[in-house]
Amino acid sequence: MNSKQYQDAWDKRVGEGTAHIDGHKDYEELERDYFLPAVKGLKLSKKTVIDYGCGGGQFGKFLDKTVRGLKQYIGIDISNRSLNAARTLLGKAVVLMKIDPYEFPDLSILKADFLFCMNVIQHFPTKEYLDRWIENINKSGIGHIILQYRPGPLKFSENPYKTTHEINMANTVPGKYITDCLSNYKFKNLNNIPGWVFGKVEFAKGGIYTGKSLLGANGHEHSIPVSSEVKVTSGFEVKTP
Repeated sequence: MNSKQYQDAWDKRVGEGTAHIDGHKDYEELERDYFLPAVKGLKLSKKTVIDYGCGGGQFGKFLDKTVRGLKQYIGIDISNRSLNAARTLLGKAVVLMKIDPYEFPDLSILKADFLFCMNVIQHFPTKEYLDRWIENINKSGIGHIILQYRPGPLKFSENPYKTTHEINMANTVPGKYITDCLSNYKFKNLNNIPGWVFGKVEFAKGGIYTGKSLLGANGHEHSIPVSSEVKVTSGFEVKTP
């Protein structure tokens, strides 16, 4: 599968539910099973957050509702359809970036404090793709990474994308494989939930995995600010309103 085929799958063929675009149908499930566990105990106030594989922007919506004073939300995706949906949901006050699925950009230039990646790794087309993605994350210098994956033996589908509107696979990866490859990070279990890893970069300054949950701020309305520190560089295409 080449870059165009991979992007085309998410732009045209993958169902909107799988692509997390029609989030109104399953938002409560996403919040309960993914968003709440991902942020529990993290201090995100005044931090820059990358949502890698942001889909229709549901996690950005959740952060806007639950985190007071988030410095910057950056949604990254390979799909124009997903990013357009995210722009509609989140409005102008966020940064959305499109990337080529096979040309991993230098994430260090975004100077992010946290990177979240949920419901994404299981859809990678090959093991080689996973390895390249992990290598790119490992050298990013991002302070903290929170990754969700499908635990199990290292297994990838031989035919990951059908010609229909659904994905013919749910790849599984051992957590130890991910943590061993991310050699620049120290890991700990994320709230004792299988299928999640939390890593703190060893060579970068940043916060620590302590503190009370921020979830008491539910219902607090504010816009996620756009930071002047985010610049257009090689490997990113900034999606403007």
